Amino acid sequence: MKINLIIVGALLLSSLVLAQKPPVKFGKMDDELVKMTSHPLDPDADAIVLTDFGDTQFRYDNEKGFIFEFERLVRIKVFTKDGLEYGDFRIPYYESGAQKERVSSIKGFIYNVEKGAVTKSKLGKSSIYDEEETERWRAIKISMPDVKEGSVIELSYKLISPFIWNLTTWKFQDDIPTVHSEYKVTIPEYFDYQLLFSGYHPMAVNERDNTSGFVIIQTKNRTGYTNVKTTYDTDKYDYRATKYRWVAKDVPAFKLESYVASPNDYLSKIRFELKGTRFPQSPYKPYMGTWATLNKSFLEHSKFGIAIKTTGFIRDELDVIGSMSDDIGKIEALVKLVQNHMEWNDRYRRYVDNTLRKAWIDQKGSSADINMIIVAGLRKLGFDANPVLISTRGHGMIRENYAISSQFNSVVASVRLGDKEILLDGTDKYLPVGVLPKSTLNGKGWKVSKTSPGWVKLNPSTKQEQIFNTNLIIESNGGVSGTLDFTAKGYAGYSSHKALKIKGEEKFFEDFQENNNDWLIEDYEFNHDKGSSEPFQAKYSIEWNENLTASADLIYFNSTFGEIMDENPFKLEKREYPVDYGFPIRREYNFRFQLPEGYGVEEVPESASIAMKNNVATFDYNISKDNPGELVVKAIFSINKTRFVQTEYSELKKFYNSMVKKCAEQVVLKKSSGQ
Repeated sequence: MKINLIIVGALLLSSLVLAQKPPVKFGKMDDELVKMTSHPLDPDADAIVLTDFGDTQFRYDNEKGFIFEFERLVRIKVFTKDGLEYGDFRIPYYESGAQKERVSSIKGFIYNVEKGAVTKSKLGKSSIYDEEETERWRAIKISMPDVKEGSVIELSYKLISPFIWNLTTWKFQDDIPTVHSEYKVTIPEYFDYQLLFSGYHPMAVNERDNTSGFVIIQTKNRTGYTNVKTTYDTDKYDYRATKYRWVAKDVPAFKLESYVASPNDYLSKIRFELKGTRFPQSPYKPYMGTWATLNKSFLEHSKFGIAIKTTGFIRDELDVIGSMSDDIGKIEALVKLVQNHMEWNDRYRRYVDNTLRKAWIDQKGSSADINMIIVAGLRKLGFDANPVLISTRGHGMIRENYAISSQFNSVVASVRLGDKEILLDGTDKYLPVGVLPKSTLNGKGWKVSKTSPGWVKLNPSTKQEQIFNTNLIIESNGGVSGTLDFTAKGYAGYSSHKALKIKGEEKFFEDFQENNNDWLIEDYEFNHDKGSSEPFQAKYSIEWNENLTASADLIYFNSTFGEIMDENPFKLEKREYPVDYGFPIRREYNFRFQLPEGYGVEEVPESASIAMKNNVATFDYNISKDNPGELVVKAIFSINKTRFVQTEYSELKKFYNSMVKKCAEQVVLKKSSGQ
């Protein structure tokens, strides 16, 4: 973004260049903070952020143009052994071609109490490392020395960046509590940013002030052909700038519970997206366009729309597939060809890394490489196929109001067949055709197309389904033995097939036994020959020795043997982010108990149906005595929608509590008199 002008002297943005003073003085520590053994914000915390201060300012560099400087000062108090990990820091920085961000002025101290006195250790160069992480990202990694239980860690550094679009994101919240988090940024009028807030903790301070100054710019003019004459024009431009300051106080730790797609979506933070620039004597230049302009840019990009126009590297394979008469068969054959030929390198990308030909020859590539080959092949076969830009669950949710390409980090393929649109992914050779990995099930994706661009719902095409059938014999001494027949379908079937094929039968069994260590498994059998789109089936011969309590004439046992739900995964009183399962869930449990001779049923739980409003979650429990000497328990647990918003959390938690309580109820068997 270097202005095509010669700047004489400094760009006189004095109020922008001078960093704001932090709320604490680096290197000067209050002894009471070092001696503190807990903090009232969270007395049980392993560590706590005492102060986190950041400040971003802009200045002009004669070589690079406008750059920004970000300075940070952070203090962390460690209370427990588990809190020692907060003595490690990672500072990522970006580089592209000859330009790169630079991390400098790294300083640190560690404060401890030794024999009643506060000591101060200095961070040395030997504790600072520079590592490459990806092609364009590196990271400074810092391991603070002498960190102990009770230490206070203090770190400051500066990041200088020529990438104005990559303005620092500031997090006010972490997985440990934060006493004071403050961020300041002063933005010249030349840069138009969209401020994007997330999280639920209110700001104690939210200030916005205006400032002003001027810029002196001298332009060079040359006239004549033989006797070149150089003259200079000097212009003065007034400018405006906006100073922002946000402060959050007493921010609780972000408590991560089960079923959350991306915690980063719900942390309290602010990030900046460059919408456009407005330099002197130049028209406004937009960087954030519309979805239509973004669609066009991807179509014309050499690593996207242009990249999928070549399919010569799979010409012979496409000829064979094209001779098939069934369209579904053609689609499945192409996807399986790509899945079996290509190995995913575990990288999500929205652009092709090199060329599709090279990826095919190397037999390895990113999510974009693999799924763009599917799109290219389907088009060559005559199908209406297009790439779909997505944001994976770990990357975060999409904000549809902002046409920003950086919201996406991966690609899947789509193909239209009649009035149906099928989504495809080739990164996992064990994945059934037409089923998306759970990592991609994240709201909506943007279909890049000349004729039909737009949003596509990333809905699961199947559910996670498991069926447990047990036939158990109860002995009078409290022993239990029998068989377990297990069937897994949909996502559960796919993951079981995959685990068995990758681990092998012996390791798969060892892991199963480890996860069910209250069972003694004497024999097992798996269906090896079924494909991942078919149900997975396993049969086990089992013994239980710890689930029954036997007295002189009574036997007590849990009717579900603790296999359904023995603990509520939701423990927070209030959850400030959605519950996201990814796909619907159904689990069916059938227990058939053969009672010991001479015993009858003294007491059983009542059958019950538990459900949330509109049956979005249900639990049906039925217990019956169908035949003499037998007891049958059948339970079905279902989650019928994939996402529950915060206002539904209380009801969902109550539903789980009721289910846990029902599953904990006991069956009582009594020995008949005279036996």
